[in-house]
Amino acid sequence: MLNAQDLSNTLWAMAKLEMAHLPLLDAVTAESMKKIDEFNPQSISNSGWALATLLLDGQPVMASLAAAALEKLPRFERQSISNFIWSCAKLQHKDEELIEAVAVAAVEGISTFDPQALSNTLWSFANLECWHRPLKEAISQEVLRIQTELTTQEVTNICWALAKLWCHDSTFLKALAAQAMEHADELNKQEISVMAWAFATLNFRHQALLGSLGMHAIKRMSEFGELEISNTAWAFARIAVRNDRLMNSISDASMARARPGAGPGTVDSIEGLNPNGIYSIVWSSWRTGRAQLMASLARQQERPDADPEPLVRGLLLMESAWQKDQQRETEVMSLLLGTGGKDPGPLSERFECF
Repeated sequence: MLNAQDLSNTLWAMAKLEMAHLPLLDAVTAESMKKIDEFNPQSISNSGWALATLLLDGQPVMASLAAAALEKLPRFERQSISNFIWSCAKLQHKDEELIEAVAVAAVEGISTFDPQALSNTLWSFANLECWHRPLKEAISQEVLRIQTELTTQEVTNICWALAKLWCHDSTFLKALAAQAMEHADELNKQEISVMAWAFATLNFRHQALLGSLGMHAIKRMSEFGELEISNTAWAFARIAVRNDRLMNSISDASMARARPGAGPGTVDSIEGLNPNGIYSIVWSSWRTGRAQLMASLARQQERPDADPEPLVRGLLLMESAWQKDQQRETEVMSLLLGTGGKDPGPLSERFECF
């Protein structure tokens, strides 16, 4: 018969091996719920981490682990606190009482948190959409004290969290920008695009950082996937920082991926981008005065094998109307209304006016 530590170790091992063996998982989690009172803080933390790593949301055992964590929280070490709230965030398990208790415990022991724990804790609260001012203040003060120890991933995660929480802390952001610039050569493609997105979302124009991010994005554009291209384009257009070399590089990369036959994962098949699929790239092209690129990308959406993006159609329609391009306006409107290329007639006949 497995004891609490055996059960926790089994879950942890399955997560490390990326092996979601459902019958075994069901058996282990069921037994864990029976023996939850025997779980110590480390076992609770490891089990939560395993469930989150395997993305097993909706598991009843998570509620049992959360209740046990709340009861035994004073005995948790800093890493266990950080790991467990990260697990809750990954699985979107929102237990308000636990979240508040974790925030209080973290504030009290913040001086014992290492950079990873600080980064993960703030990221977790942002992912859970929980604003806790004392926790944010405690983390920012501790980060400022040890900022030279932060890795690029930790800096990026904190920037993302601040943007997600809509937290305009200029002192904190300037310190994070300085740390990012010092290690700019170490930034990977995702970190470049996420950091640009975060500062643009907060409308924080740190010219030196944005210049550095733009330079490194250009150097590594061939490595960028559609997500990085989209987020970077959106960020620089959103914050109105003119960087022609970067936008030209983005234009070339976007068109290369949008050509018919470019294969899976091309721009027109992106899902879940900010603001919405290909729209972010098309909007960025329009915003920076690249009407030809905007139209070329949008036309890729008109292929029979491409799903239409209403936001793209709407933006193109607006541009056509402004340019007084009646033929193009008619084409786009017919696509929006599904009239097969026929003139849809006056707008007054299509929509009720108030």
